[in-house]
Amino acid sequence: MDENEEAEIWSQMRSDARTRALRIISNKPAFRSRVAWCQGYDELFQGALPNAAAGERVEEEILSKAFETGRIILSAEAGSGKTWALARLALAASESESDVVPVWVPLRDLPATSAVSGDPDYIMRELVNLSDPPLKAVLRAHGYAPRTIVLADGLNEASREYIGPALRALDELARRYPFLSIVVTDRLARRAINPDRWLLATVLPLQQEEIQRVWVASHKVAALPVNLGLLTRPFFLDRALESERVELSGAGTIELFYKGVLGIAEKDLGRVSLAAMREYRESHSRIVDLTRFTKLAGERNVRCLVESGTLRVKDQEAWFSHHLLHDFLVARDLAHDAQNWDSSSFDQVTLGAASFDALRLTVEQIEGVDRADCFVSLIYDWNYSAAGYSLIDRRVSDGMITAILAMLAEKRWDLVRNTVEEVEDALRLNGSQLSKIMLEAKDRSELITIVENSMEGESKFSSWREMFTLEDDFAVDSGLIKKLCVDDSLEGWALSNTLRRCSLDRKASKELLKIARKGSPVCRWRAVHALGMHPSSESASALQDRFEDEDSWVRAGAIRSMVEQAAMSSGLRGNLIDYIVSAVQAGSVESRMLDVLAKSLNVRPRPTGWAEAVAPLVQQLIGAAVNLDAQERWVEVMKAVAVPDVGSRGGNSNTHKRNRPWQHGLGRRSRRQ
Repeated sequence: MDENEEAEIWSQMRSDARTRALRIISNKPAFRSRVAWCQGYDELFQGALPNAAAGERVEEEILSKAFETGRIILSAEAGSGKTWALARLALAASESESDVVPVWVPLRDLPATSAVSGDPDYIMRELVNLSDPPLKAVLRAHGYAPRTIVLADGLNEASREYIGPALRALDELARRYPFLSIVVTDRLARRAINPDRWLLATVLPLQQEEIQRVWVASHKVAALPVNLGLLTRPFFLDRALESERVELSGAGTIELFYKGVLGIAEKDLGRVSLAAMREYRESHSRIVDLTRFTKLAGERNVRCLVESGTLRVKDQEAWFSHHLLHDFLVARDLAHDAQNWDSSSFDQVTLGAASFDALRLTVEQIEGVDRADCFVSLIYDWNYSAAGYSLIDRRVSDGMITAILAMLAEKRWDLVRNTVEEVEDALRLNGSQLSKIMLEAKDRSELITIVENSMEGESKFSSWREMFTLEDDFAVDSGLIKKLCVDDSLEGWALSNTLRRCSLDRKASKELLKIARKGSPVCRWRAVHALGMHPSSESASALQDRFEDEDSWVRAGAIRSMVEQAAMSSGLRGNLIDYIVSAVQAGSVESRMLDVLAKSLNVRPRPTGWAEAVAPLVQQLIGAAVNLDAQERWVEVMKAVAVPDVGSRGGNSNTHKRNRPWQHGLGRRSRRQ
């Protein structure tokens, strides 16, 4: 193939990309998006975002920065117009005079692949196979390879097990092929990225003047809806333009679209919701098996969804035009069926905690504050960050909001750095005045004062408050330990967290060890969590026993607490690390435990000799890794562990790097590498 033939291929790819982009943005209002560039996730979550570009310059600026840096993550909340921005970007690239080739990669399709593998080459092949127009033609270019921008849409729409491998595979694509630039869209979530190579940006909410301009430009007769807060997200402004109405919540607005615009009756919407839930349960992805879905949802309803463009079809697979439209249906089914309020359902509707939008939409559809409180407390039993994301004023009680935020804030003083980052991110994303005050608390005693002032008169949460506000080093007896097994999840976890900083007498310690071995799964998990801060030969032995526990969360909690004990006790450290090494060698540390271990090893304050102590464990993990990607993960863990602790919370210790034997050949790289 000569250069002229290849040039024709590039031209056709540009044309195909333009056609795809127009399918997304045609007949849609021309929103003037604003994009802000962030120095890192801390700045993104804090919300203080300078350097915002707006209007027609947005696409040009993103293209320019993508070519300069090679990799961009565009992170914003659901419905912010990220996909629409990518379509505008593809259109601008395809119409540019510099022969840029845009290529689309729908990351939601990754779960449709035949197997999960962390091998970058495997994931890269899957990404290339999903690309449209086909990226393979560019990668096989014999002569001049055109500048190509890969638009990887919806990182959060893939199942959780794909998110890390997909991001690392995209990073590797940009490294291997310098003519490729990557733009990834994602929800507001902290990802493990190399800041030397990735640039972080966010799509800002629409301004009131822009909402008014779009409304007038769309020739709407009805007055602009009052609820402009919801309309700052283009997805909901788009729905409002279709119905000329907007409800007070996102769920209400989407329901209005299904019933008012599409004309789907209440009973039929129930059928469609049940079918949508079944697809999440069966496929574990946002891809819908069309035959199965139609059988349950009804042919007439599916025809309505397809003809309206709400459901997109290719062969026997389908997907919703926006994941919020699918999440709403799933949330509707979950809101009406309290029997499914459990960890299994939460895993399914969030694709393994990849996205929490379905849970928030569920809270918006639950009738009654008490039922919503119950739902949120059960979410906390499963994932504390998800519980923080599901707090909605007037849907959830003030007491529940205070309790959840306080339990997040208490973890700001956790030993594990990753946990501190997670809870502070959750508090910043909550954005309420109360969460801001809790973020400013200097210590636990100040946090407790905030809670007591906020909870005044809240008799419903008196037991929880009693557990939460116990003073440090409070002498706990065995009677209090037994309350770990209360049915109220907030009360049980409040006690579990509090026990970590209390003193235990002999009887109390014995009772805690008994629950860790013989309680229900959630009681064992709470007990194991508390044991992490009470190192002893007896508690270490109990944690070792839990490595064989039948419940995966208990096993994960055990390995985290074992790391904590090793960090706290120099006398136990060697034996505990050796035990984890032997478990790795025996192949008895499954993926969830490995994920927790990777996050737990970076502790602070860091004990003297910590890096040297855990180096044999990390070396064993590198040796046991199934592929190069997994090996690189543990190398990055070791590099983080090796950074000296400068002794200040929240400080950026990454500025204090030191060469170590295990860092040979892993020096600083430029972004474009």
